[in-house]
Amino acid sequence: MSQNLLTTVLELVNSEANFLETKKITVRKLSRIAIELLQNIINHGNTETAIGSKGTFLIEKEEDKIVITTANLVSSDTKQEISEAIDIINESNREELLNKKMNKLMCTDLGKKNSAGIGLFEIAINSHSKIQYWFNDVDSNSTMFCLSVNLMH
Repeated sequence: MSQNLLTTVLELVNSEANFLETKKITVRKLSRIAIELLQNIINHGNTETAIGSKGTFLIEKEEDKIVITTANLVSSDTKQEISEAIDIINESNREELLNKKMNKLMCTDLGKKNSAGIGLFEIAINSHSKIQYWFNDVDSNSTMFCLSVNLMH
């Protein structure tokens, strides 16, 4: 996914959020979460399977929240690492999230593809909710990583 396509998707997210009469602060948080989730698909998605799809991105509005869900293929070898990272984030309060994110930023080479985790902190900080996730095995080498976040409005 190119930067132009990412920009177009974010414009659609902002347009849809405005159409749904969502508060400006919620639109900003939604945009930040959308950026992180789309970058996750772009940077960490695995397309070396028969499915051939890089990922899926969904936004739905419910009565009191916006639900953002993504799904992308990842190597089966990364399931445990992803689960542990999200579990640590879900067990942390806001102050702990901010501190852990800062520590990770200080210890991570942001130019590397495997700087995963920082985006997950951003998602949790902006959504003020737990990250829900699950895996569906595709074959012996790949699994569909599904992630869902609730953004209250």
